[in-house]
Amino acid sequence: MAHKHLYWVTLGSQTREGEPKLVRFVFACDLPSVAALGEGLRAYGIVHGQRLLIGDDGRGNRHVRDREDYVFGAVGVLTIQSYQHEVAGI
Repeated sequence: MAHKHLYWVTLGSQTREGEPKLVRFVFACDLPSVAALGEGLRAYGIVHGQRLLIGDDGRGNRHVRDREDYVFGAVGVLTIQSYQHEVAGI
């Protein structure tokens, strides 16, 4: 199932050695805004959608190379913002 709302998500994590690590990805879900995504995190502690692997065709056009079902929780969220680029295959 393809989701039509895209977000740029940054999660905080750590390496095996305990060093800080940032995880950034494009997230697709049915929630229509950053505010709605935040509400879902506050209400349920997690949100569900798809993590997208975005490719570039060499001319600056973005497309979905792969997608996987994905759930993340409120605990690790550093930032969420709307993804501002057009992406083919959504």
